[in-house]
Amino acid sequence: MIRRLLFWLLLALISAAVLGTAVWLSSDSLPPLEITVNGTVRAIPLTSLFLALLVLLGLTAALAIGLFLLGSLPARVERWLARRRREQGMDTLARGMLAVAAGDASQALTLSRKADSLLSSDPQPLTLLLAAQARQLNGDEAAAGEYFKQMTQTPSTAFLGYRGQIVQALNTGDETEARRLAQKARSLQPHAPWVLDLLYHLEARAGQLDSAKTLTQEALRHQLLPRAETTLRLATLNTLAARDALASGRTEAALGLSGEAIKQAPRFLPAALIRAQSLIASDMQTRAWRFIRAFWAVTPHPDFIPLAQQARNASTPEQQRKAVSLLAQSNPDHGLSLRSQAEAALVAGDYKQAHDLSKRALAETEAASQDVKPAARTLAVHALAARAASATAAYQKAIEAYSEAQAAAAEPSSPQEKPEAPDFAEAIAQTLALPQDEAWICASCTAEQPRWEAQCPNCRTVGSIDWRAPLRPSVQSLVELSGNRARITHNP
Repeated sequence: MIRRLLFWLLLALISAAVLGTAVWLSSDSLPPLEITVNGTVRAIPLTSLFLALLVLLGLTAALAIGLFLLGSLPARVERWLARRRREQGMDTLARGMLAVAAGDASQALTLSRKADSLLSSDPQPLTLLLAAQARQLNGDEAAAGEYFKQMTQTPSTAFLGYRGQIVQALNTGDETEARRLAQKARSLQPHAPWVLDLLYHLEARAGQLDSAKTLTQEALRHQLLPRAETTLRLATLNTLAARDALASGRTEAALGLSGEAIKQAPRFLPAALIRAQSLIASDMQTRAWRFIRAFWAVTPHPDFIPLAQQARNASTPEQQRKAVSLLAQSNPDHGLSLRSQAEAALVAGDYKQAHDLSKRALAETEAASQDVKPAARTLAVHALAARAASATAAYQKAIEAYSEAQAAAAEPSSPQEKPEAPDFAEAIAQTLALPQDEAWICASCTAEQPRWEAQCPNCRTVGSIDWRAPLRPSVQSLVELSGNRARITHNP
């Protein structure tokens, strides 16, 4: 409205100027205006009249403009002050975020309060975030939680508020609350990578493996997480489902699920073991044997040995030894191939070959890990094989000496007694009962498990158990949210 008034005033001035110019130019042809005042006739030129009107109009316009400027001055000053406060507030906010990043708790809290005061009339999402993080740095989690809760009430800051609440819940170990909040965050941004990653860990740790599988498939479909990681997660979940199906007698389902797991992660050892068991349970011994040999060439594992013997219908020690020898041919120089043949030779009674093979296995183990002492089982097998081979050789010499003495004796009854054959059955059984040199180890908490599990019984981490050398165990693991990913950390 004010602008419209100024426009009409300016238009009037322009019109008056144009009209005055026209009158001035035509003043010679126009008669003056005569006015009678107290009987006196006065002649007023039209030029003077229009000039006076123009001056009056100009004064009126100047007065109106002056009054307008004077009336709008407080508003202009107020807007300038508000803009200045906003600029100062944003600068304070930026310095506060830098203080949080630097870990300066007291400075962050001071700048947070100042930014909140300067931007109180125009609150910013970052103001609430700075206030929450500053109080977290000062150890006031309750106050920080109130700010995060306040952020969830506004659509523009709700997602950020839920993230803050999730981190608080994870820090206190309340994974149930973190899971509930993560589901709310997912409803706001379904394809946020950190939400899917976090929910996968929380759902899996809660035993909701179907939900964890759905989340992983979605992450894979939209390429939100590294493909190798998501496919390994799917292989882990399918392997667990295959094992459950095999345990309940559903061999066809076990075959399908284990095959899918192998497609997703071709070198995933737990899936291969379940696959071999499923093939044997389905009376597919030939396929099982081919599969076991192919996988042994990539990743040998002791559990394949009884499965290979079963696939070859090996029931006697000699048949079992032959099955192990054929299996080892697919990876002949591997330490486990050599040690497995040595153990089979011990059971079959061929102590000399067991000694030779165990010696090679020991050399392979030392070469593979020069900074680590040889594994206990390999050492035990080698020591027993050496002792058995030596005792057997001594026994053979004693038998030969006994036979020669008997033949040379004049009388049939000789006082020399026939030597007893050494019996290593009990020692062999004790040696083969020793733990394997490797074990199923959780990469998160480093705890050793008797068998592979999709979820570590010790720390409840999913997909962290692998076959390798034992390490020093730790106490527990926690889920942490870092950047765009959820991480499993362990506290020794």
